[in-house]
Amino acid sequence: MAQTHMLGTDRRYRTTLAGPIAAADDGRLLWLVSGPVFPRPGIFHLCRAELRESADGGRTWDEGRVLLAGTREYAQIPSAMLRLRSGRILLTFVRFGGFSPDLDPAKSLCEGWAMFSDDGGGTWSAPSRLPARGRYQCPPLSMTQLSSGRVVYPYGLMTGQAGKSVVSALVSDDEGATWQVSPSVLDVGGAGMESGALEPSVVELPDGRVWMLLRTQHGCQWESFSHDGGLSWSAPQPSSVPSGNAPAVLVKLADGRILLAWNPCVDSAYARHSLMLAVSDDGRAFYGGDEIAHTDYPLTATDVYWGVMYPYVAQLPNGDLTVAFNEGDWNFQQAHLVRVDRAWLGRREIVEDFRDGLTAWCSLGSSSGSAQLVDPDDDQAGAALRVEDSGAGPAGIVRAFPLLTEGKVTLTLSVHKPSGYLLFGDVFLYAGQVRSARLRVRFADGGRILVGAGSASRVETSVADHVPWYAHTAFPIGYEVEYPQPWPQDRRFDLVLQLSKGQAGITVDSGPEVALELGSTLGLWHLGLAADQHGAVTLRRARWTP
Repeated sequence: MAQTHMLGTDRRYRTTLAGPIAAADDGRLLWLVSGPVFPRPGIFHLCRAELRESADGGRTWDEGRVLLAGTREYAQIPSAMLRLRSGRILLTFVRFGGFSPDLDPAKSLCEGWAMFSDDGGGTWSAPSRLPARGRYQCPPLSMTQLSSGRVVYPYGLMTGQAGKSVVSALVSDDEGATWQVSPSVLDVGGAGMESGALEPSVVELPDGRVWMLLRTQHGCQWESFSHDGGLSWSAPQPSSVPSGNAPAVLVKLADGRILLAWNPCVDSAYARHSLMLAVSDDGRAFYGGDEIAHTDYPLTATDVYWGVMYPYVAQLPNGDLTVAFNEGDWNFQQAHLVRVDRAWLGRREIVEDFRDGLTAWCSLGSSSGSAQLVDPDDDQAGAALRVEDSGAGPAGIVRAFPLLTEGKVTLTLSVHKPSGYLLFGDVFLYAGQVRSARLRVRFADGGRILVGAGSASRVETSVADHVPWYAHTAFPIGYEVEYPQPWPQDRRFDLVLQLSKGQAGITVDSGPEVALELGSTLGLWHLGLAADQHGAVTLRRARWTP
């Protein structure tokens, strides 16, 4: 299971920023957190990064000590920390002096630095400046050590094009003592602050290539590959990982699998309302994992900045994971830590019967009506979830499940009044959003069941003056197929979704299967239950099986 611990309330700071986390050779966790304010000119000297230690896997933490202190000229913000195979702990951070209003990198400062500890975080070397390009660098959340021992540090840098960033890398063959500068500069276009490519992450694939993901404004992570250990890189291309303007993190686990942590939210540029984990054996097909956090704040607008974001990952000696992240917006953030059981990470089968209430469910974006637990009217454990529209617009609620590319979802439900909806997505679905999904089942009047798949459509939006452009792929429902039998009235029935090789099959109440083309996707992982036009639907149980 995943257990969440909130760090930051013990200091009572308005801002406690989660930073990098690593496990020392003796199993202790080292975690850098920053506060008590968000760094900005005039108060850089208030910013400090504290090194906290835990001897029990993150359940309790010591009082910590200041490792990086701000000055009048800059704040020192930790970015990535990695325990090398020798036991050395390598830490990178930036000296951030702000950026000029005209976004001129020559007048801005965000330079990368590095230091290391050879005694498990007790003492640290003097900082040394990284030989990265430019004065304003966009640091990564992670770096990696290859099987050869080489360390690869990817980073972004601001260009002179109104805040646009590009990506490059450094490599070290002596554990960070010296660095080589990659000749590659990865450009995905863009114009404006936080446009282009930035906050990259890298991991070594089983075939020896190094895979890089890049944060972009194109509605997905872009990717690049290196065939020479991270020194030179291929031209970046869109990847299969859907994402807004937010970083993803890749981590090589001890058993060789690849972990992906990211925000699969695309409807607006800074949508970071869900934080997801998934694993892969080869970096191409992902499975398992689940959502580790979502926006539980009582919001109705889906384009707000409040979110769960910036994951930092460390693996414990027993194989469990710790994931640190932030919750909040740019002016108020609190650090969280999730401990993830290694078995939970690889699971592919779960049952939702609401015995834990609505813990896993999110109602962000629902405009009206209600979604509440009710008596299940049977003698089995748990409850039932009823969604009913009051007439003011679609009402709904959503939840994540382990990433599914091959397998089955079985839903036991009742439809009381049309219109009711089931929605399946490969990105975060907003509650009550009924017109767009990868798959939709609509319970219409006259007992009709209408099944449809979304059709890919590019959507461009203007974000703000300094970030003028964002685009993503939406999947509005177009053509619908009428199921050959009506939905049962006044009783429960099972609806089964079967996924296999890009195809989806829908079966209702043991009737015939209706096949739909799902198309290329990383996998389905989000379920929505919704009602419109005074409709009402109840879900008693959901089961996901491989």
